[in-house]
Amino acid sequence: TMEFGSGSVFLGTYKVKTSLLNYKVWVSKSSFRFKVPSLAITEDVSVVIIKKDIHRVDIDFLSTSAYICLTLTRGGCSRVRTKIGMDKNSKFQFNSASQKEEEKKIFIFINKVDIQLAKFIAINTAAIGLKFALTHEESSEILSVSKLPFQKSIHDIEQALVKAAE
Repeated sequence: TMEFGSGSVFLGTYKVKTSLLNYKVWVSKSSFRFKVPSLAITEDVSVVIIKKDIHRVDIDFLSTSAYICLTLTRGGCSRVRTKIGMDKNSKFQFNSASQKEEEKKIFIFINKVDIQLAKFIAINTAAIGLKFALTHEESSEILSVSKLPFQKSIHDIEQALVKAAE
C-alpha cells in the first residue's frame, strides 16, 4: 500500500470539502481508499473502491494539476453513493443509474507526483483492462465533459504557457 496527498476529490460534480491538511489517499493492489465527509451524518466515512468496481482509469501526471480519474461500474458507483449518504434527489452528477460515463467518474487531484508514486500506480492498476495516460487535449476534454471548469482552465492555461515557451 502507498499513501499520497490529494488537494481535492470530486465524486461526479460533488467536490468533497477541501481541508488545509488535504486528503490522504491509499492505493494498493486491490483498491483505492480515502475518507470523505458524509452527506447524511456529521462524520467522515471511508470510501473503498475495489478493482472490480473500476471500469476505466485515466491518468494525467504531466500537468501541475495531476490527477487520476476512476470511471466506476454501475455497482461501484452505487456503493460509493450509499456509503457517503448521497440520496436519489442529489443534485450532483454522480449517478449509478445514468448511461453517461462521465456521471460515474471520481477525480483525485494529486499534490505531488514522484516517480515512485507513478510506478506504484502503474503496476497496481495493470490488471484493469482500460487504462490510459492522457494527452493534454484528452485531459482537457474529460474535465470539460465532467463539468469541472476550474480544473479545465488550469490545464488550458498551463498548456498555453508551455506552448509559448517553446
